[in-house]
Amino acid sequence: MIIKLTHSQRLKIMHGMKHYFAALIILFSLETKAQESVGIQFEKKLTWSQVKEKAKKEKKMIFVDAYTTWCVPCKIMEKNIFPDKELGAFFNENFINVKVQFDKTKKDPITVKRWYKQVEVFQTQYNVGSYPTYFFFSPEGTLMHFIKGGGLTAKEFLEKSRIALEPKSQYITLKNQYKKGNRDSTFLLDLISVAKSARDLDSTGVFINSYLAVDRGWLKKQNLEFIAIATSKSSDIGFNFLLTHQAAIDSLLGKNKSAELLQVIAYDEIVLPMTRINGKKTSYGGTLVLYSGEIIKDVNWAAIKEKLDINYAPFSNEIIVNAKPFYYQGLNDWGNFCGSVSEAFDEKIIDLEQLNSYANTVLVMCPDEKYIKNALEWSEILVAKVNKETPGYYKTNALILYKLGQKDAAIKAMNQFIENCAVPQIQNEATQQLEKMKKGEAI
Repeated sequence: MIIKLTHSQRLKIMHGMKHYFAALIILFSLETKAQESVGIQFEKKLTWSQVKEKAKKEKKMIFVDAYTTWCVPCKIMEKNIFPDKELGAFFNENFINVKVQFDKTKKDPITVKRWYKQVEVFQTQYNVGSYPTYFFFSPEGTLMHFIKGGGLTAKEFLEKSRIALEPKSQYITLKNQYKKGNRDSTFLLDLISVAKSARDLDSTGVFINSYLAVDRGWLKKQNLEFIAIATSKSSDIGFNFLLTHQAAIDSLLGKNKSAELLQVIAYDEIVLPMTRINGKKTSYGGTLVLYSGEIIKDVNWAAIKEKLDINYAPFSNEIIVNAKPFYYQGLNDWGNFCGSVSEAFDEKIIDLEQLNSYANTVLVMCPDEKYIKNALEWSEILVAKVNKETPGYYKTNALILYKLGQKDAAIKAMNQFIENCAVPQIQNEATQQLEKMKKGEAI
């Protein structure tokens, strides 16, 4: 059947086709741009068995991102690092990539639930205690390498991940050699390097102590650094050296560094068991540490000092003054908490950053206005000494003022923070808080 069209109808169709092809060009351009900027591509519907089948077929290793829904570093890595073009090209070429959720929520979709049993297996086999943790498996599912923790740039993550492709440098391969008794000094140095790259802090300390037992030249720069890294208990090989060579450690690592290291050991081994029943310390990497155990009421601080004086006399008082705010916070004893913080600051045992941290602790956790006023006094000390590196002191001051009902002063302080803050994302968050302040809304 032939349909005759008028000139006007033909023009309308041609005009429509013109827009159609223009839309196709735009769509193609957007898709091309998306493909160019794509980062790591994760398999979202495969089971562990299917992942291994795919890896064997394509002759690739398997990369597993072990994350939880509550893990902030996990979210930052996913949002800011995984989309990197160069990182994506490397991972997509060399690995079958899988994201695996290691916690359970009521909102978990079926794609997450089908991994529940396998996650339990991973937990049992690899004792996953911190997130994110990144696993690198052979195509058959044998663990070859891993990296702990987020907070990495795309370049750093790429460099650390390349090690997984090198059989002689794969962390698990080296650990197995260590378990079989290899204590060659050159091998141990390689193992320490890879363990540090994998951010396996506990094992790094073990390997360093093994190396220090082989190389007794402890005044060398490298070994002084090793002693500082690996000495976390009085039973560690470098403890007595750290105790008797503080000047050498400080000359390399900075003033009072040796005292800081020794104070941590003293707290863990003496103060903790005398202030908590079944006290336990759990490290999650970096400075993130959790202390648990039932708090002992009416602690005998004099007895603690007497015990500390045996090995730590030069700074036993400092250890106790530092320990008291943490102790009283655990009891929700805000009167003694504030008193102990003020004592520590007056004696110059804590610095401005620690004072700021304590002020925020009161702001967030203390319901009593009387003690929030103590925090306000601390924040005013901070504001008087603020510099370009510490604009956050303005924000602490603003939030405390607002909680105490001093709206105008709080708005002024928040504006000062926004003006001095150099991080756009934090600026934006503060601007949103400022708008709530102006409206009298809760923050």
